Amino acid sequence: MTKLFGPYKKRSRTASMQLSINAIVILVMAMAVLGLGLGLIRGVLGSGKDKLMSSLQEMDLTEPATAEKPITNINNIELKNNKENQLVVGFYNADFTGCDVNAKLNISCSSADISLAQEAIELKVPSGESKKLGSIITPSGKSGTYGCTISIMCPNPTTSVMEEAVSDSAFVKVQS
Repeated sequence: MTKLFGPYKKRSRTASMQLSINAIVILVMAMAVLGLGLGLIRGVLGSGKDKLMSSLQEMDLTEPATAEKPITNINNIELKNNKENQLVVGFYNADFTGCDVNAKLNISCSSADISLAQEAIELKVPSGESKKLGSIITPSGKSGTYGCTISIMCPNPTTSVMEEAVSDSAFVKVQS
């Protein structure tokens, strides 16, 4: 038989096996470097997370809460009707022992034309410290401006019943 397509050579299986072993080694090394890099980034960013969160808490408020004014940032409260709204206020714990355990924000309006569904975020506020408290509020009812009471609720140390620690009045504008 004549050689039409050139000389027949037997392929070397050791060369192709060596190539696939090199590819596997490179892939394993790349995954190890990627894992180490992600671990380093997570460690660096994770350590500063608590410091960043504490500094951001005071930055969002227009004025921080003090002993003279224990509830702040309630000047202009505007809520959208039938939508979830975030309300954030500053609270200074002068000497309410129950607030050392947990404190939560509560808003109540005297008008029957509006009802407010609330999901308050509970935080520990030690005596002599100021923190930001928040609540997710969903108003339902007529649009308008209402006179409301914003209060900070803390448990009574003896009965564990939530009681009003401090309150202030504010106008709440509900928009459609």
